[in-house]
Amino acid sequence: MKINKSHENYNNYIKISQKREISKKEIKTSKDKNIDVQISESSKRLAQFVNLEKDEGISERVETIKKAIMQGTYKVDDKTIAKKIMDNIFIQKGEKLK
Repeated sequence: MKINKSHENYNNYIKISQKREISKKEIKTSKDKNIDVQISESSKRLAQFVNLEKDEGISERVETIKKAIMQGTYKVDDKTIAKKIMDNIFIQKGEKLK
């Protein structure tokens, strides 16, 4: 099996993560200061709507998968998983999907 520079992607990810951690430490906040944030009613309604839309589809699917796993009837399609992995590799490399 030949590995094509995938370790470089991992190393770049680690470097970026470390830089983020450093920048997080450099940010100092005072717990004594209060910040007043006001969110409009229309924004609150929009956020509720978006959360409900996301939750409905995901919850049903998650419950179906949980039930299948508990019953021992959940089947893993190895070809679909392999295709998704390869698609992601091609996307990361900037190549067209096959």
